[in-house]
Amino acid sequence: MKKITFLLFAFLFALQMKSQVLNQNANWPNVNWTITGSYNTDPLAFEGNPTTSANFAFDDDDAGQNHEDNIAAESPVIDLTSAFTANEKNIRISVEYGYRYLANDVLRLEYWDTTSSAWIVWGLNLTGQTTAIEDDFCTIPKVVFTSADLDISGFTPSQLSGFKYRFFYDDDLDGLDWNWGFCFNSPTIASYASPVQLPDCASNPSPADGDITVTAFGDFNLTWSAPTSGGIPASYNIYAGTDSASLELLTNTTDTFLNGVSVGAFNTTIYWQVVPVNSAGEAIGCSIWSFTTESQTGYCLTGNLFPENTFSPSTCDGATENIIAENSWAGEYSNVQVYASNSYTFSSSVATDLITIASEDGTTPLVYGTGPLNFTPTVDGIVRVYFHLNDNCDTEDVNRIKSMTCTTTATLPDCASNPTPEDGTIGIIVGTPFDLLWTAPTTGGTVVSYNIYSGIDPGTLVFSFNTTDTFFNGVTVPSYATTYYWQVVPVSAAGEAVGCTVWSFTTEDAPAAPSNDECTGAIALATGTVFEDNAVSGTVLSATDDATVTPSCALNNAQNSDVWYTVVVPASGNITIETQESDTNSLTDTTMAIFSGTCGALTEIGCNDDIDGTGGNFMSSVSLTGQTPGATLYVGLWKWGTTAPSATVNEFRISAYDATLANENFDSNTFTVHPNPVKNVLNVSYSDDITSVEVYNLLGQKMLVSKIGATNGQVDMSNLSAGTYMVKITANNLVKTMKIVKE
Repeated sequence: MKKITFLLFAFLFALQMKSQVLNQNANWPNVNWTITGSYNTDPLAFEGNPTTSANFAFDDDDAGQNHEDNIAAESPVIDLTSAFTANEKNIRISVEYGYRYLANDVLRLEYWDTTSSAWIVWGLNLTGQTTAIEDDFCTIPKVVFTSADLDISGFTPSQLSGFKYRFFYDDDLDGLDWNWGFCFNSPTIASYASPVQLPDCASNPSPADGDITVTAFGDFNLTWSAPTSGGIPASYNIYAGTDSASLELLTNTTDTFLNGVSVGAFNTTIYWQVVPVNSAGEAIGCSIWSFTTESQTGYCLTGNLFPENTFSPSTCDGATENIIAENSWAGEYSNVQVYASNSYTFSSSVATDLITIASEDGTTPLVYGTGPLNFTPTVDGIVRVYFHLNDNCDTEDVNRIKSMTCTTTATLPDCASNPTPEDGTIGIIVGTPFDLLWTAPTTGGTVVSYNIYSGIDPGTLVFSFNTTDTFFNGVTVPSYATTYYWQVVPVSAAGEAVGCTVWSFTTEDAPAAPSNDECTGAIALATGTVFEDNAVSGTVLSATDDATVTPSCALNNAQNSDVWYTVVVPASGNITIETQESDTNSLTDTTMAIFSGTCGALTEIGCNDDIDGTGGNFMSSVSLTGQTPGATLYVGLWKWGTTAPSATVNEFRISAYDATLANENFDSNTFTVHPNPVKNVLNVSYSDDITSVEVYNLLGQKMLVSKIGATNGQVDMSNLSAGTYMVKITANNLVKTMKIVKE
């Protein structure tokens, strides 16, 4: 069956209502509104907060799976007493909204009942309008929702004065779910003296019902007459489709017309229905009209773009076959750069394919027919070249080669010169942006643009981009000690310059491996009570792979570039080792394993690949209990994946901590450390014997250890460089860690 495209331009609209007493817009953003519920607060999920923006929007898709999300936007208290006294005892909410429903999720209006102290469902659940939008749900073309009338004639004074309403969403009332999302504009609440009557149906459609002459691919307008009886329509819901039994809502409008309709197929019948709407609901029993597009005229203007880049032939000698795409399907088109100085012949490897050459926007056919198809443009520019199975615009998911030859009166350009960086430059800084520049040729044909080719093998350079400038700013390269090759090929209407030089530059040498690249060089981690207490920065840049140690939790051995740490188990026997992303140049995915034993004879006792196990955080964390106090554990940290880390993706933060230590504190009344800052000797004193004092730098490296064995002691820090250090004092199986500044 043909794929039918029915393009409609949706309009924003406002439902106008008359009210004597209450006609109040929420005027979002409004700080008097309240957000309640249990939901993901990430801005990618909570897309619109009506207290700070003009919308209330939530993206349950970005909130994550296996997660309960319910959220409500709640109005401030609205006193209905005046409306009640004025005999306006019917309350209505109107709002523009967009919503993609999936399954089990609920989106509805509710009001607050002060008598029962509960939220009461107000009408039916709201319905979805789209199956296409997957993100940024405020981009959904919105429709008007008008609530059922709420009869407040039986409300008590407390129910009237304490009234408020809310929009409530739950991804599944019975538990966890993972759905799409919604977006509301600012709503209006109004009071009325009596319920509204349903509208009658519209009439006088144009195109007339049954019209068989509607233009395919061109724009036309839908119009109709408003009903002259029944309730007054506030807007019109427009339904359409190719099957009269399963029409879909396309848009809502307050007009009696819809401009810019286009049907992207010949000889196709479209069914459509205009249903007037007011606060009482939709009109009932409205006719379904139809029109049929014109018969096939020999060309086809439908299809998807492939390949993505605009094609420009490299050679226009009348004989060379320029390949547009080797794996294209029937029903696709390509953008092709053409020049008025040239003549072109387009072909398909399937000789019976219909070829249509059209304007750049795809609205006007220029020439069409079974290939080879000749075309001589009158101006320079881009054309669309469509390939279809036949003149009925059928498609076929079978590869065919699209190609063209061309002749020209133009002259090939000569090559560019004077590259920057200069050819053969060494020491290009990895990860730091730099510019490519060159000088335009002064001889040969007129240059219209430059094709840039690049790669790490001068014999197999690939096309990178096309530009009309003689420069390209902000280039970065990721790999150390690597030679990159690049070529600038000027292009004229005759094609690409021939024999242009391939230039090169080489990046700086890789830095030395980190000091903890091997197990034997492991850096000691000081244990705190939370992550931030003793967090240190690390890197896997230039780290090597230890083939003798493999973490058990890494999928398919997909890890590399390991670095090593040690940690001493605190008195509780409990410890957590966690990694987090760095502020710059950060890894985003780590694998970590914890080992007992010694280097060369390690036994894995814990392993983790993702910190939360749901895909939300790919950094690793391991928590251990029941370990031997005072035992030294080894921590191996790997970059997840088989690609070596680059200069811009290598850093991380790591910390060891035990939350239970926070509950076993030193007696602060009998514990002293002075002076701070310290120049030479640090004095420590405690009511119990101090076992030892250990000093670490902020990289987690142990700088010195002083055994005390008494209630008072001194630590000589005179040989340490000026800076901030972490000092860990151990006494009576309790550990106290604090920052000391060395002058």
